[in-house]
Amino acid sequence: MPSCVYRLKYYRRGPTTLSDTMTDLNIPQDADAEQAKALVREHFEIGDVVEVRDAERTEDHQMDTSGEITGFEPDYLEIDDQPLGEGSARYEEIQSVAKIESE
Repeated sequence: MPSCVYRLKYYRRGPTTLSDTMTDLNIPQDADAEQAKALVREHFEIGDVVEVRDAERTEDHQMDTSGEITGFEPDYLEIDDQPLGEGSARYEEIQSVAKIESE
């Protein structure tokens, strides 16, 4: 299985003491759909609030989706109970997934 980058970021938002914790999972470029799915399932759970970035980022094709993981479907990561093409993402098209939690 290809290696992946997994890092934890801590940052402060504005002048308040509210901080967020964000966990990023970067999917290797050579990962196929099954490998990407396995990595996502290993690092995230249903109910996690995430931001998903697309591997193919051009001006006319950008996918930055955020929402709650509601399912690990066979071909795609389901976000906010949305079908593929309406907010959910195909595993082979995912570049990174970031988990966002408020403390």
